[in-house]
Amino acid sequence: LLELFGPQIRERGLGDLTVWEHDIQRRTMAMTTVGIAVDLPLAYAWDEDLATRQENNEAIAASMGVDNIHSTRQIATALTNRGVALTEVTDSGQTRVNKEVLAAADDDLARAVLTAKKCAKSRTMVETIIEHAEADGRVHAAINSLKAVTGRMSITNPALQTLSKEDWQMRSLLVADPGEVLVAADYNQMELRTACALSQEPEWLTAFGNGEDVHQSVADRLNISRPLAKALNFGAIYGIGKEAFAKDAGIGTVEAGAILTAFRREHAQFVKWSKSLKDEVTFSPDGLLYTRTGRPIRVDRGAGFRACNYVTQSTARDLLCWGLTELDKAGLAGPIRLPIHDEFLASVPEDDADEYLAALVETMTQTLDGVELTVEGTVVGKAWGDACRPEVPDG
Repeated sequence: LLELFGPQIRERGLGDLTVWEHDIQRRTMAMTTVGIAVDLPLAYAWDEDLATRQENNEAIAASMGVDNIHSTRQIATALTNRGVALTEVTDSGQTRVNKEVLAAADDDLARAVLTAKKCAKSRTMVETIIEHAEADGRVHAAINSLKAVTGRMSITNPALQTLSKEDWQMRSLLVADPGEVLVAADYNQMELRTACALSQEPEWLTAFGNGEDVHQSVADRLNISRPLAKALNFGAIYGIGKEAFAKDAGIGTVEAGAILTAFRREHAQFVKWSKSLKDEVTFSPDGLLYTRTGRPIRVDRGAGFRACNYVTQSTARDLLCWGLTELDKAGLAGPIRLPIHDEFLASVPEDDADEYLAALVETMTQTLDGVELTVEGTVVGKAWGDACRPEVPDG
């Protein structure tokens, strides 16, 4: 492979980047080799509980005319017969009965189908984790350090990166080593801060520089809600249009267009930078963009609106890898078990957790073009799900 690709690497000036990527691969491979511990008794018990709940809800659905919870036609017919109004259709003309439709329907059949499907999906992940951990009680997931076109990492076999904070029960299957606790260090609003630094958008620079809530800052200036402002900030990076924004925000197209126009007027520097990237793709002889690290990213000329997202995401990924490199230099990378999005999850002796976490946060913190990339550290607990476990009310 070196003989085949070496000349191309040298011709494109990618030698330093290639060496760096090999070094990142070495570090992520070390994480895979060590793996992360699994609470197998809990996994077996939960798998059994999920199987029972799935069976019970499938039986309820069958009693209401749905023998197959994966049959769109059966579900739609049974719900219609029960008086549920189904107004959405798919591109192929079928009645839409996805999880959003089912969740919105105040109906026992919809709840049974939704619960049975959720249990089936959870069982697939639980059983995958069990399968991978049965040999030594640990999951040795594949960390793909250069997966997406932007270089963004992914985790497969099993896909642990897909476990959201809301899925605390699934996360609770992954635990610290005996006598240790899990700690997490997460870059705060990594992609938004990266876009701010690269574009030098004054409004974002002021908000981040003053330690303000950047979403609330936008909300106040545009006289909209914070959730809407948050969707707007991230949507701008993704090149969102008024139709997609309207759908995501649950508002009318006219209102969405007016809000987008106001946002673009208030963030003219970001718009200018984003357009320059789109133009670079449109007029590039080979459709390539280059990031700060010299990474080439291929973008279809007809999809120039993706350029801003690609450059932002790729740069954020490289900043995460820079953090990993610095942690390795400081002798702090050994306990790290997984990179999850913009976060590192580590297992350390309980008595050393606070000291290690402080060193982790300090080492990872960096500045890009005047924007501080802050890091939030948390002592998670014995299980990964402890940090997001819902509180049980007293009494």
